[in-house]
Amino acid sequence: MKKPPCEWRVRELIPVIRASIAKILVEKYGYSIYQASKVMGVTPAAVSNYLTMKRSRANVVQEILEDEKSSKLINEFVKKVVADELEVGEALCALCRRLADCEAVRKIMPPNE
Repeated sequence: MKKPPCEWRVRELIPVIRASIAKILVEKYGYSIYQASKVMGVTPAAVSNYLTMKRSRANVVQEILEDEKSSKLINEFVKKVVADELEVGEALCALCRRLADCEAVRKIMPPNE
């Protein structure tokens, strides 16, 4: 039986997206780990782990943030989250669907996804 794409995305892609969001919140917007954790709905320890790449693939996070299309997309969503126009959960779902076409993500995606 073929596994649904969401199963792989929850295990592999969501941590990469969360790490990207945490990195942008802390580095671009000057949020503390505690503030970022409140916005993201995770613990400060989780944000710390995302920033130190203990919960995601550092090479993929870097590739996504260096890719013009995906970086722009993530930054647009984070901007909306910071402006309180969008919940982070909604942003995660939308980013997950849209980043599946990103070259950096396709490199790590299983062949039958």
